[in-house]
Amino acid sequence: MADPTDIREALAASLAAIDGVQASAWSLDNPTPPTLQVLGVDNIDYDTAFGGSSSEQTWIVQGFAGEVSQRGAQARLARWYATTGDESVKAAIELDNTLGGTVDQARVTSYTGDKVVSLPNQTRLLMGEWHVEVIT
Repeated sequence: MADPTDIREALAASLAAIDGVQASAWSLDNPTPPTLQVLGVDNIDYDTAFGGSSSEQTWIVQGFAGEVSQRGAQARLARWYATTGDESVKAAIELDNTLGGTVDQARVTSYTGDKVVSLPNQTRLLMGEWHVEVIT
């Protein structure tokens, strides 16, 4: 199985290709939009290949587009969850689906919808989450 820190950093490097965003390999306490961050692992299926040599992991990527009331934040989030384009999270991650040789394959399998979150400072942000299947 690939090192989790290497996977985090490779995912963040892919996200950093999206112009104008802060991309973080680690979850931030108080993200400043526009931010894309690797939250962590949602699920791991071990020993998926004969002989137990690989695993299938599902990673969660979060995007904080801006304050809920900002129309621009809503438009940004829509560009992020588009399947193609310069600001597409899916396209950025799958451009090099080996994440620089870190994994055998990475692909964005789902977007779980727009959400509103409140930060510790009570700022309400528009957020989205993507699930990324990683095969090592």
